[in-house]
This record gives sequence, C-alpha cells and structure tokens, in this order.
Amino acid sequence: MLQTYEAVLQPNWGLEFSGPTPPHFDRAQKVLVTVLQDDVEDAGSAPLQADWAQVTGLLKDSTLFGADPLAAQQGMRKEWR
Repeated sequence: MLQTYEAVLQPNWGLEFSGPTPPHFDRAQKVLVTVLQDDVEDAGSAPLQADWAQVTGLLKDSTLFGADPLAAQQGMRKEWR
C-alpha cells in the first residue's frame, strides 16, 4: 500500500518530515517527490487556501452543462448503478 508523508525537501536533499511523529523505516525506501510550491518560506505552516471566486462562472457557457441540471444529475446517477 502506498503511504503519503508530508515533508520539506531541503537544498542539501535532506527530507524534513512534518507532524508529531516522523516515519521510521528499517531500510531504504523508493520514493517519488512532487514539488508543490517553489518556496516553502512563502507558504508558512498554513494549508493552501483556494480562492473559489476565481473559478465562479467559468463553466456557465459550456456545452457540457447546457442541459437541465436535474436531468444531468439523474443521468449520471443512472450510470453509477
């Protein structure tokens, strides 16, 4: 099973794990590193906040949503069965 741990990748390639109890491994582990932000100092310790006002109304003219909303929901629910 894949596990996800939050850490900061330091310039010297060291990983600084966050949280009260950093993970402990008995042997070397294969990892994939995804850079979420260019500069951790700018982020602070607060979680990322989305500004939903930026996306409001983006899909209003989309042909995908041109149908009756109730009919679209019912159609999707039928697919889930």
